[in-house]
Amino acid sequence: MEEMPSRIAFIEMPVKEIAWGILDDPDRFEIHSAAFKSGVIQTSKDLSDRELDLAIHLRECGDVNRVELIFDGSSDRSLEARTRITEIIDIQQMEILKASGEQILGYVPELTVISTNLSSVHEKSKFLLGLLLPMLIVIITVMGGLYPAIEVIVSERERQTLETTLMAPVNGMALITGKFLAVVFMSVMAATLNVISILLTLKHTLLLGMGASDLQFKFPISAIPLILLGTVLVASVFSAAMILLASFAKNFKEGQSMVTPLYAVGIQPAVVSAIPTVPFNNLTACIPVTNVSLMFRALIQGNCPLLPMLITFANLILWCAVLLFIAKRMLNRDSVVLGLNKKQFFKWKFLSKRGKKL
Repeated sequence: MEEMPSRIAFIEMPVKEIAWGILDDPDRFEIHSAAFKSGVIQTSKDLSDRELDLAIHLRECGDVNRVELIFDGSSDRSLEARTRITEIIDIQQMEILKASGEQILGYVPELTVISTNLSSVHEKSKFLLGLLLPMLIVIITVMGGLYPAIEVIVSERERQTLETTLMAPVNGMALITGKFLAVVFMSVMAATLNVISILLTLKHTLLLGMGASDLQFKFPISAIPLILLGTVLVASVFSAAMILLASFAKNFKEGQSMVTPLYAVGIQPAVVSAIPTVPFNNLTACIPVTNVSLMFRALIQGNCPLLPMLITFANLILWCAVLLFIAKRMLNRDSVVLGLNKKQFFKWKFLSKRGKKL
């Protein structure tokens, strides 16, 4: 954010001192001189359409200089631009005070600053939800399947009931598939219930010092199907990986120690969605976990591009297919499921067709 220049445009003729303060720092400001030749900006869409962060309306009214800063409160870059301009104005005010102290007679022109936020309550709410919910959805989805993934095989093996289950008159892979789907279901349910809880909490409590009357935390209905599909795919990827790792543990405690590092490392890329300046584009759509988190943010904020979204779904489906294939080959062996083999799982030649099948 600090390295990005703020895109500024002037409306009418600027006050000379402030204008030079901006023009003297090209690394922090990018001036769009022809952005507002006609008409006055009215909505935050006018800023985004012109690829601007801030519009400055500077007017000299007699002895009073009025500085109107027009910004978008739902944009992090726009808020940063307002902060930078405010710093320059503060410097100018200090110089005015210093000059007035050196004068015995005379009047020092007053500098009045007016901040105009063009973002609506709905836009500000979507901006905050887009930063908060995507990261939590991914984290809670993975966390919701952590202990069920250990439970479905390791705990049953530890209680010595797995042999009885395997004697049921059904195909062995059908049993493994049922256990896998149970873990996925628990993950998705955990994410769904927690999102509902968070929305209800935000609706009836305070957030960042703003009351419920200032914000409208409503989940976009049109984004629910795609977010739900992405949640199911994330749950499938991590459930397959966690069941596969947990199946090599001797007991629940050992399974927890094997699966927890995967959870701790796997959710770290999801935190990237809380950084507003990270875009959702074709490049970030290729990064596992980060892509789905950024996609959720874009869907909630209502600006999700089609191609990165398709790349994200393709990426999730590919990872899901690979992990399910590996899990199928490994868990289709009775020596793995029953914990009879003492070798480490990474030494297994799971692609080999040798060995007894269930």
